Amino acid sequence: MRQLITITIISVLLFVSQAEAKGKYTATTSGAFLKLDVEARAAAMGGAGGALVGDSACIYYNPAGLAGLGTFSLSSSHVEWFQDIKLEHLGLAKRLKIGFEEEARDLGVGACNLNFLHMNKIKATHLIGTSDWEPAGEFTSSDYLAIFTYACYLRWDALFGINLKVIREEIEKEETTVVAFDLGVLHKTRIKNLVAGVALQNMGSKMKFMEKSSSLPLNLKGSIGYALLDKELLLLIDINKPIDNELHVQAGAEYWLTPWLGLRAGYKSGVDTSAEDSTSGFGGGIGIKLKRQGEESTSIYKFDYAFVPYGEIGDSQRVSLSVEF
Repeated sequence: MRQLITITIISVLLFVSQAEAKGKYTATTSGAFLKLDVEARAAAMGGAGGALVGDSACIYYNPAGLAGLGTFSLSSSHVEWFQDIKLEHLGLAKRLKIGFEEEARDLGVGACNLNFLHMNKIKATHLIGTSDWEPAGEFTSSDYLAIFTYACYLRWDALFGINLKVIREEIEKEETTVVAFDLGVLHKTRIKNLVAGVALQNMGSKMKFMEKSSSLPLNLKGSIGYALLDKELLLLIDINKPIDNELHVQAGAEYWLTPWLGLRAGYKSGVDTSAEDSTSGFGGGIGIKLKRQGEESTSIYKFDYAFVPYGEIGDSQRVSLSVEF
């Protein structure tokens, strides 16, 4: 098993090094919305979610973490991003079993998530001559993303996950659809409550608009998560190496004041800040978790909120709701 994880990590590093050799720091990748934090929990912690285990948000950071999910999860999110950009999310995850009751064999976890990014109408202009512009009506832009996930335990201390992504972008009359993949592994180390992992995100073909093609935002993510104080305090760190930018770090913490109320805060490096506003890169939020004990199972209802400022550009807010059985 360790050999499998080692081979996976080496393959990822070789793949990224080859991709960078073709276009290092070009900042010309397409599918920028794939970089957005969708669910509020991780967003409040600076986007550090690669070492989460058993949370529906795992698919956006490292799909291997989904292997730790319970029987069933239904989640939804609404993102109010800056410049009137909005994102909607709906997700379903279920543990897969074959057989009946106690004799059922666990096959892992399957999930399906749908995302829709939209914005207000944008005024269009046409170039006249070399320097004059005239109004040309309005147009809209939208992005769609469907994610199909499978995650499982390779053994008690090793988790594996894979995402199949169907990505569609529409700008005015132009549209394009591509397919991409994410791969991730997580390892529960010998140090109690310490989890480490690696994920390769957005491996796929180029997106083509108006005869111009550009690569997806390929990203290599290394993650560490450590739980303290009987798991009341969670510390997370993600180190990202995107194909189109410099290496950057995301770090966050979550502390449960009570069994039902949690506080979160985090920081993401590499976010531009202005002299007047040094809050860019920071984020925070809360989580509310309610449990309902049934005769045969326990239901968990979650409400998460995140606030992330972007300086002069604007602020973003996220609200997520989920239920687990």
